[in-house]
Amino acid sequence: MALVTVRGWLATDSPIPSYGGMRTPREILEELARRVRAGSLPLLAQHDDRTVLHPIIHRVELREKRPGVLGVWVEYEIGEQEQAQGAAFSIGFSLLLDAPGDESELPLVRIDADASHFGEAELRGFANEIQNYFAVATYRHYQFSAAAPAKVIIEFVKETLIALPPDVLANIIAPALSRWFVRKPPKPTSILSIRIDDGDKHVVAEVRTDDAVVAQDALVTFQALTGRGSLPSPIEYDARLKSWREVQYLNGQVKPGMIVAPSGRAARRRESKIAHRGFARRGRTRRRR
Repeated sequence: MALVTVRGWLATDSPIPSYGGMRTPREILEELARRVRAGSLPLLAQHDDRTVLHPIIHRVELREKRPGVLGVWVEYEIGEQEQAQGAAFSIGFSLLLDAPGDESELPLVRIDADASHFGEAELRGFANEIQNYFAVATYRHYQFSAAAPAKVIIEFVKETLIALPPDVLANIIAPALSRWFVRKPPKPTSILSIRIDDGDKHVVAEVRTDDAVVAQDALVTFQALTGRGSLPSPIEYDARLKSWREVQYLNGQVKPGMIVAPSGRAARRRESKIAHRGFARRGRTRRRR
């Protein structure tokens, strides 16, 4: 495959109109540069999280674009066909809104919501609904994109999700997410991104919908997958089949892959465990009274 060399600005601290003229902090730019050098910042087609490309990074520099404007400059090589598909680094960062108290023994959940689509009221409304069950960290999310999607990211520790009774996810988490974050036409379709912290691996699962029922079904179905061991990533929810699928990116197109389903043995074992234990956080169990 023929390679092309790409040089240019990855991000700068110029005011971002979609976020009210906010400027990116220098420490965020430094972190972006570090992640590009380390190969941990994905290069995507059309900013789609399901389409991971594989560039060869040559240079990454933090330098002035013009007086008073700092930015991250990069040079990399990529396949000519991949570049023609609209290759771009997936750049975004989050700033803390509210942190849970250090004394909380509840399992931790993190929620990030795009700041141009969702305000502090949505984040705090969601946190208030589930505060009796979880310690909630809320973040405002910022995306370097001309038209940032209505993206919401919810992150669990894997052990927490496995130990979580299904009725809490179905009756507490899912309705609260749908109520505060699922957008209806003519507003942009919400992208709910579920992320699982599994030690040195992160699993990303996405559902794109403006239907609250679909969002709830996706979340409840996803919980059943966590007891099957290692999950592929990324995966996406197929509302027609009510199943999760692996994502394949072939010849410039996102195509559905194999259906991801929990094995019967793993599902039965998970159901047996949650019948006899309370919530877990980082390997510790706690029974609620």
